[in-house]
Amino acid sequence: MKPILLAATGATIVLLGCQLHAPAFTETERASVVNEIKAARDAYFDAATTLDADAMVAFWDQGFIHLSNASIEPLTGEGLKEAWRPLSHIEMDVTSDHVVALSRNVGYTMSTASYVVFDAEGVAVHKSDWAGTHIWIRTGEGWKVQAVHEGRPVLN
Repeated sequence: MKPILLAATGATIVLLGCQLHAPAFTETERASVVNEIKAARDAYFDAATTLDADAMVAFWDQGFIHLSNASIEPLTGEGLKEAWRPLSHIEMDVTSDHVVALSRNVGYTMSTASYVVFDAEGVAVHKSDWAGTHIWIRTGEGWKVQAVHEGRPVLN
């Protein structure tokens, strides 16, 4: 083999070996991330159903976005506390659940549920169905919700 061809072949092999390659996202890692997101989502839903605004807001990432067909106003911890003041809890029955890990640090959940809202005396005051999609990102503080889109049946 001619020296120039040998040098070119060697350089090509070295350059190919030095290229940045993202490590593979294995099925085992994917399953682990799915379980992590499920645990974060369950804690988030627990905060919502026990009307713990502080715990719920703690899951919001900086720049959190919330879209709903029920309201276009931004959610705040203070707003949640005010809205939840006359209530005792929410009973939620998750009817479908789908969790997807897109990478080690990003995933989403899609869920549907039926729920009942109870006033401070424990009387059911509202019942509805719900669907929601939550975008989750891993931060230095754990899994956070970056964006939520939710909807309920529109009553005429």
